[in-house]
Amino acid sequence: MKTIYLLVLCFTMAIQSGCAFKDIDKRIFVIAIGVDKSDDINNPYRVTLKLALPTQKLDPSVNNTQIISENSKTITGAIGRITAKTSKDLNYGLLEACVLGESIVNENINEPLNWLSRRFDIPMEGMVALGKPNAETVLKMKPRSENYSGNALFLSLSESGSISSFTVPEHLYDFYRRTTEKGVDPYLPVIETENEVYKIDTAALLDKQKLKVILTPDETRVFKELLQSYPHFEITTKMVDQPFVLTIEQLKSRYTIYTHNKNKPIIHVTVQMRGIVEEFVNQLYEENWTKFEKHVEQEEKTKISSLLKKLQKNGIDPFGFGLLYRATRHEGDKEWEQWQSIYPEAIFDVNVKVSILGTGAIK
Repeated sequence: MKTIYLLVLCFTMAIQSGCAFKDIDKRIFVIAIGVDKSDDINNPYRVTLKLALPTQKLDPSVNNTQIISENSKTITGAIGRITAKTSKDLNYGLLEACVLGESIVNENINEPLNWLSRRFDIPMEGMVALGKPNAETVLKMKPRSENYSGNALFLSLSESGSISSFTVPEHLYDFYRRTTEKGVDPYLPVIETENEVYKIDTAALLDKQKLKVILTPDETRVFKELLQSYPHFEITTKMVDQPFVLTIEQLKSRYTIYTHNKNKPIIHVTVQMRGIVEEFVNQLYEENWTKFEKHVEQEEKTKISSLLKKLQKNGIDPFGFGLLYRATRHEGDKEWEQWQSIYPEAIFDVNVKVSILGTGAIK
């Protein structure tokens, strides 16, 4: 009886192994996916996969990736055509980046985002970005600093490597949440290729469906500081006709919404910064720090106010003021309707406080 049971068990495992499990040497890992609009009217989607090729040793001079692109009526159809070109099973468990081409983001992001979020095998913690001029160009480039398949793209987008005040990282799960949550809108870092390096110094702001505006690098720096209360950035200005650079090491931001006067609702934005002087030719003594602090405060207030008004003019809310309004009111479904009428008329009251902690190693 035991012998029969063991035979049945072995037979069942053999069937399961043949149907559901494939050895590692029969798989190929997708490390990045790009979605663009194609030039073919009948097959509007162009999908690009960046595949990692197994190697025995790390050698930056060897191309250890493979790029395959296909056009189709649907993203699923394009993936099916790519699968027909590979000898191994496509595995998405190590997917690190999803790049949406500028043509897709300009038109509608719902279809690619719907496909990405429905797949059980695509990690939602992967990075997402806007590829300019298109996703395929971004995925095809191999930076010289890349020491194994696709790691340069992931390190640049996630800030696991270099950290820049102009790079605004975004995960797929948060991007999806922002497209479905009332009161907060999505954004994407913009990635371009330049002289065999990735250039990521601007951010794209979207409504729930498509691109509304791309910020300048300076606006992107202000956007990141408010969005993430992000320290470790530089404020550059001029004092006494000399460049003055203050490196911010601590930052706190807070938002409050007042609607007591319905004709003039006010959004209070309070930002506190503390930093160290990094660059200034003239001598700087402790007794005259105040005028430097006031000067930086005024410049930052102007930049923040300008950015907030620009977002308001375009009808987008990436900072989640609407979400804050809904969370602090208890009027049911009316809250969202109220906010939609309040936001376009709101006045921004920006208050910036800058404190200089020191002048570096030079006194």
